[in-house]
Amino acid sequence: GNPCFNEGSVVQAPMTVRSSILSISLWSVGGRKLGDLELDSGASIKELKYATSDLLELPPNCQTLLCGAELLKGKKRLRDYSLGDDLEVTIVMSHDILYRRCEDPSCEVRQAAVKSLSRAAEPGDKVAIAAVCKRLQDPSSEVRR
Repeated sequence: GNPCFNEGSVVQAPMTVRSSILSISLWSVGGRKLGDLELDSGASIKELKYATSDLLELPPNCQTLLCGAELLKGKKRLRDYSLGDDLEVTIVMSHDILYRRCEDPSCEVRQAAVKSLSRAAEPGDKVAIAAVCKRLQDPSSEVRR
């Protein structure tokens, strides 16, 4: 017989992980619903950040993502955080980068930063309101719109 195979030993086939589509609800820390996404359960956290960036116009480096109290990071996949077909994600947003981008020499960067702040900031956020108000006096009419 084959010296690498012992009679009676069990040979297991590699486990196949099924992918499915997850419905992802995005929430602010303040409990405001920001939007919904659908991604493959095998998508990475990086892919989720880019999809969130596309939806909310919020750069990935401004996002910290949480599922419950657990930080979404590393090499894990969305399926590692989901118990079913739905996933609720809280976005903790770093506005500091957006505030700096509001002062960028490029009017396109300033305009994008103002749009991101308008979506990302909690209602009544005085610092965000001040940053947007300052842009109302921007030399570029594109930024002021």
